[in-house]
Amino acid sequence: MRLLSACLFGTLIWVGAAGSTDDEIGETSARSAQSNWDVFVTTEWLASNLNSPSLRVVDARSPYSTTGYSDGHIPGAAYVDIWYGFSDPNNPVPLEILPPGPFADLMGSLGIDNHAMVVVYDTDYDGGTWAARFWWALQYYGHKNVRILDGGLRKWALEGRPVQAGVVQPAAKVFQVKAVRDELIANLEQVKLAMNDPAVVLVNALWPTCHTGEWDCVGLGRTGHIPNSVNLPFLANLDPTTFTILARPQLEAVWAPLNLTRGQQVITYCGAGYAAAFDLAILHHLGHPNVAVYDGSLLEWVSHPELPLETGP
Repeated sequence: MRLLSACLFGTLIWVGAAGSTDDEIGETSARSAQSNWDVFVTTEWLASNLNSPSLRVVDARSPYSTTGYSDGHIPGAAYVDIWYGFSDPNNPVPLEILPPGPFADLMGSLGIDNHAMVVVYDTDYDGGTWAARFWWALQYYGHKNVRILDGGLRKWALEGRPVQAGVVQPAAKVFQVKAVRDELIANLEQVKLAMNDPAVVLVNALWPTCHTGEWDCVGLGRTGHIPNSVNLPFLANLDPTTFTILARPQLEAVWAPLNLTRGQQVITYCGAGYAAAFDLAILHHLGHPNVAVYDGSLLEWVSHPELPLETGP
């Protein structure tokens, strides 16, 4: 995995623009909730709205990050352990989404209530993959007012924006799960059916070497991909130099070979539902609403020896 050099955290200069009011944030978010097109926000937007009381920023950096949260994060950002702190410890499948009660408690501990505008970011060269898992989970539990910071902390720091050391402990809030959007998640049985359903497109978001079976990407001794699935690696959505998302025409060209129609059912998967969440976020950004993450992904699939895997392209 590509890693971000610790030398990014030096003396940084504030270059933010004039901010929006809380009402403007709420109005913009309300409009955005009516569409699937608004998934990401820019560093410019975040800089101009960073001091809004209704805004909550969450650092969801990779557990492989070369720098720790306390070494430097966006000012005011609370930290979430996107692996173990964000996953159900009682589920036999590793890294499954938290149940509603513990999820609500976690959001409250991060200072998030049902009125918050949430911006989540990660670091290094993953372009939002880890942040997308947080974005998807909030969407799944009915909180649509959440966005991914395009380019994450890497872009923020390279632009000379402020970075804060230490730990932020936000004031606890009350978050309630008021809706569960079942259409955003797929389970094992649904994927088994989709495997033989030509109307459903299964998308593997992992690297090509994982898809072809050259690499055991989950470490359980079985390699390959779910039969009849296609490979659209999450990194294909990113500019290879800046690690920000590609412009819309380029993204559409990346996804064009899949010949997806608007409204067609798509299920994304990966090793544990992180890269899959990023592909889902991109598809929502492109206006494809009928997309679900197979939460168990290959960690669950390969643990069932009776379930088939294919190797090769």
